[in-house]
Amino acid sequence: MRGEYKHFTRVNQNLALIVEDLRLRQEGLTNEVKKMRNILEKQEGEKKRFKDDVNEMCNTCLTDFKKLKRGVIGLHKMWVLGETKEGRIEKDSVRAYETNRRHFENSVKCLKNKIKSSAKNHKEKNSRIIQDNVLLIDEINLLRMEKHRLTQKIRIQNGEAG
Repeated sequence: MRGEYKHFTRVNQNLALIVEDLRLRQEGLTNEVKKMRNILEKQEGEKKRFKDDVNEMCNTCLTDFKKLKRGVIGLHKMWVLGETKEGRIEKDSVRAYETNRRHFENSVKCLKNKIKSSAKNHKEKNSRIIQDNVLLIDEINLLRMEKHRLTQKIRIQNGEAG
C-alpha cells in the first residue's frame, strides 16, 4: 500500500510538472498570437492607406498622363523608398537642431569672452587694491615711526624739564 502511495505521489508530481509546462506554453502562445494580431492590424492599416493613396491618385490623375506619371513616381517614393512627409519633417528638425546648435555655440563663445573679460577686470581691480594697500601700509609705518620719534622727543623734553 505504501509503495502504491509513493508511486501515485510521483505520478501526481510528474503530472503537475507537465500541467505547469503546458500552462506556460499556452501563455507563450497566447502572447505570440496577440503580437501577430497587432502586426496583422498594422499591415492591414498600411494596405488600406496604400489602397486609398492609389485610388486618390487614380481619381485625380487618370485623365492626364503626366500627372499620372508624377503620381506613380510619388507613390513609389513614398511606399517603396520611404520618402514621406515625415522625412521632410525630419530634415526640418535636423535643420532646427543645427540652428539651435550654432546658436548655443555662439552663446558659449560669448559667455567665455565675458568670463575672460570679467576675470581680467577682477585681476586688475585686485592688483589696484593690493597696490593701494601697500601704499597705505607704508604710510602707516611712516606714521608709526613719526609717532615713536615724537613720543621719544616728548620724553626727552619731559626729562629735561623735570
